[in-house]
Amino acid sequence: MPITYVRKMKIKYADDKLTDLEMAKLCKDLQDNGLNVVDWGYSDVMTYGEITSTTTTTLYTIVNSRNKTVYQDKFMYVRDEVFDQVKQVYKVTKDSYVDSVTKTDWVQPDGNRLSLKETDAIIRYYYSNNYEYDNEVIMKATYFNDYSGIGIDFEITWVSDKVQRKEVIEEMVVETPLNDMGKIQSIFEDALANHTEVAEYPEIDCHFDAKTESRSECTPDIIKQVRDARNKAEEKE
Repeated sequence: MPITYVRKMKIKYADDKLTDLEMAKLCKDLQDNGLNVVDWGYSDVMTYGEITSTTTTTLYTIVNSRNKTVYQDKFMYVRDEVFDQVKQVYKVTKDSYVDSVTKTDWVQPDGNRLSLKETDAIIRYYYSNNYEYDNEVIMKATYFNDYSGIGIDFEITWVSDKVQRKEVIEEMVVETPLNDMGKIQSIFEDALANHTEVAEYPEIDCHFDAKTESRSECTPDIIKQVRDARNKAEEKE
């Protein structure tokens, strides 16, 4: 019977949640450094940053003999009803103009998955935006930004046709995604430091699960491997 081995790792960098504006700016910084924020199964990658848009609205008016606007409405039929009443008393005419409003906003996050532009895995944008490795290990990397704070969640999954030794499990779900996890941490931490204070020693929760409901905690050396991978990724930049 197949057994699914799952390793979950949660890294919290700060206790305070970022505002919507701060999060939008963080997405821009991440993208500039090779890490996209994407949605589940969404095929296109959003371009983050500031975006300027112009909205135009036609306003229908009533003007007096001095060409001064005395009434306006966005609906022509409403303007016409008022005109029919006003013209009985005053000398007025119908007119209209186009009102344009230009504003600049920051593009908001589209999903919470973290997708590397350069990775050891295949990222299937038309399916799940998971990292899929040649040995059938799958990793999901997401950020969280909520009441608990802000950080990264990693979930690594491997399906085996039989019960495996601890060393084999660790080789698959620890060693396989290690380089990508290091890159993601390095980019995320550096970008996040532009918007909030990042803990020097982030809070890390790591454990293994199996479909049999058994669980074993990640040993300190495994946690150290992941943090070392992050430092190695930073040194390569």
